[in-house]
Amino acid sequence: MTPEILAMSEALLKALTEWMGECWHKPVIEDYDSRGIWWSCGKCGNRYRPPEHRTFDTPDDFFALVKRLRETGKWEEFILFADRIWADDPASVPWFVSGDEPQIVPFTDWILDPARFAGLVAEWLKKEER
Repeated sequence: MTPEILAMSEALLKALTEWMGECWHKPVIEDYDSRGIWWSCGKCGNRYRPPEHRTFDTPDDFFALVKRLRETGKWEEFILFADRIWADDPASVPWFVSGDEPQIVPFTDWILDPARFAGLVAEWLKKEER
């Protein structure tokens, strides 16, 4: 797996956010009230509190991506893509865990890391665009 999959760039975060049908807010106005700072988005017009963008490294973001993959009917296609990366590229997969006896890291343990999952979705989306 490439390093940018695990360290998501702002461009990848934006692409994932917009693929999920959400706005990647463009802050244009700061406003203050008794509860603190509010920003207004120059694209969608919604008001929000910073930081508003998803980080895609939390369980909530993980499940939001899973839900979106299922809604678009792409879940099975994505899982096959992720499985090929896990199985076919041992140089990029943490196959062995520390200890006296090497152990294969199960696919489910590997894919359930929210940041890794988001990176895989981002890579899969790039492949889909080709």
